[in-house]
Amino acid sequence: MKISQAMIVKNEEKNIEKALSWGKGIVAEQIVVDTGSTDRTVEIAEKMGAKVVYFPWQDDFALAKNFAISQCQYTWIALLDADEYFDEEDAKKLPNLLKKVDKDSRFGGILTAWLHLNQEGKVGEGGSIIRIFRNRKDILYRRAIHEQLEYENGDTFLVCNCTDSLSIFHTGYMDLKNSEKMRSDRNLRLIEKELSKNPEDFEMMIYLGNELILREQWKAAKEQYEKSLLFLPPQYSKFRSLIALGMVNRLRAIEEMEKEERKDYSEEAIAVTEEAKKLLPEDGDFAFTLAKYLYSKERYKEAIPYLQEALQKIEQFGTANQSQALLGGIVYCYKILAFACLKEKDLQGAVRYSMAVLQGNPKERESLRTLLYALWEGKTKPEELCAFLSRFYGDDFSLLEEVAEEISYIDLLLYLHPNS
Repeated sequence: MKISQAMIVKNEEKNIEKALSWGKGIVAEQIVVDTGSTDRTVEIAEKMGAKVVYFPWQDDFALAKNFAISQCQYTWIALLDADEYFDEEDAKKLPNLLKKVDKDSRFGGILTAWLHLNQEGKVGEGGSIIRIFRNRKDILYRRAIHEQLEYENGDTFLVCNCTDSLSIFHTGYMDLKNSEKMRSDRNLRLIEKELSKNPEDFEMMIYLGNELILREQWKAAKEQYEKSLLFLPPQYSKFRSLIALGMVNRLRAIEEMEKEERKDYSEEAIAVTEEAKKLLPEDGDFAFTLAKYLYSKERYKEAIPYLQEALQKIEQFGTANQSQALLGGIVYCYKILAFACLKEKDLQGAVRYSMAVLQGNPKERESLRTLLYALWEGKTKPEELCAFLSRFYGDDFSLLEEVAEEISYIDLLLYLHPNS
């Protein structure tokens, strides 16, 4: 199965090498459409063997991407952005996977997981995205920004869900506030342009809210998210990841407004959460976001059931195109749930949820601290405690000793050093 890799770029010298590297030995051609770079982007792309073509930027991503499509000659197109890439393992899966999908003509493309790396280079959030699709003259992008693939005749664009098999990593959120597109207000301008053409485009309203969130214009962002709900289509479930992001950011805006205005917005935050849960009952992000807000206010008793609900949602319904904030913050969810249980004297809960974190990372000090407090308050004997934790630490209790010193757990320290 021959694949064309294409991308549109401008001043991507920091990303272009990685963006092209994943496709080496996987794709049959690499097309780079440059829209006006003034750095070394073109030089690096050509050095790596890509075919570089030029297209004047016209404030329209769909227009540029459709030009890139016109330059591709093979059956399937992988049109990732310059700040996106497959890891080596997933890239190798692509040809065989496309051979299977190609047999079903219903599918115009494939849906992959979309993992956003944070400033530490770790996965902070996730979602899903269509970046791979058939090379057909009737498949094109629409809209100047946040562009989407569609058939020219308006038929439903069906995709094969491959989110469990393929993941695209996205580095663009690592420094978004300082990026060129933020400084130039490019995205904001294009979104407003789209809304001027279609004032009832609820997707663009959510995207506008997201831009306002980046600019810390909390009230204006909140208003855009609320307005978007008035124009949801009857079959809105296919937009659930975008709607969920809008509702989560709406809750975030409420929390930030509270800080600025020094006014309690908790009743509104709870009401918005319940509204979001009715819209998308399988998504755990709303309960998780509200729980973090309540936890920050030290309202632990109220936060606990929302944290438990969030975890139940992810266990029952999974994370395919939903519960993405929770997926990225799953460890934090368990950590604060354990601490909240400790504060509310639910020692069994504190132990259970701390253990859930330590099973994945025995060196997580905060969870170990919560666990030791819970076992201490539960009057667990030091010898029983050490036997219990030997599954994580074997005979090396150095970290256990350090944390015991931090919390002045004298009985445990004496047990570890009986002659001191």
